[in-house]
Amino acid sequence: MNRRELKNFVDNKKIRGKLAIMKAGELFAKLYKEDEDFTKIKIDSFDFRLIMQKSIYLLEKNWLNLGSYSFNWYKYGPFSPKLNCDLMNNTFSTNDSPFQDRALDILRGLSQQRFRSETGEEPYDLKNWLELLGSLLFLKREIYQGEINNNEVILEKLIKEKPYLNKKKTNAYGLDLIKEMYCLD
Repeated sequence: MNRRELKNFVDNKKIRGKLAIMKAGELFAKLYKEDEDFTKIKIDSFDFRLIMQKSIYLLEKNWLNLGSYSFNWYKYGPFSPKLNCDLMNNTFSTNDSPFQDRALDILRGLSQQRFRSETGEEPYDLKNWLELLGSLLFLKREIYQGEINNNEVILEKLIKEKPYLNKKKTNAYGLDLIKEMYCLD
C-alpha cells in the first residue's frame, strides 16, 4: 500500500465503524504478523503495550472508534490510562465492522512506510516508528492545534522530548506522512 492509497482511505468519509471483537494480542498479531520487530515482542511486555497505545491512537484519530479512548501526552507519546488498564487486564475488545481488514491494512501500510523512506538513515524499529508517528500527530494536532505550521519547530520539540528519536531526515519524512494522512497543514 502506497502513500496515495493511504490518503485515499482517509479521504473516504464513508469509512467509519468498529473492528471485530478480538483480544488485543490476536488483533495485533494479525496486523503485524510479517513484521520481524513485532514477532519478537512478548504480549505482556511494555513494548507490546506501547505499540498498542500508538496503533489505537493512530486509528482513533481519523478512522475508527475503538472505545473512545482519551489520550494525554506522556514520556512515550500519546497515552490513554483507560486503554492501558484494558490492556493490563486483558479486557481490550472492539465491536464488529466490515472495515476490519481495511483498517488493518492501513496500519500495516503505516508501519511499512518506515522502510520506504529514502533518507539514507537506518529505519526505526516498529515500536519507535509508531511512537514517532503518534507523537508527531499528537504534537501537531493536540498540543499546537495548528498554531505552529513550522515543521522545524515541531521536529525540534520532538527531539527535545525524545532524544532517542534523533534521525532528523526520518523524522521529517514521518511528519510529512502524518500531515498527508491526517490532512494537516
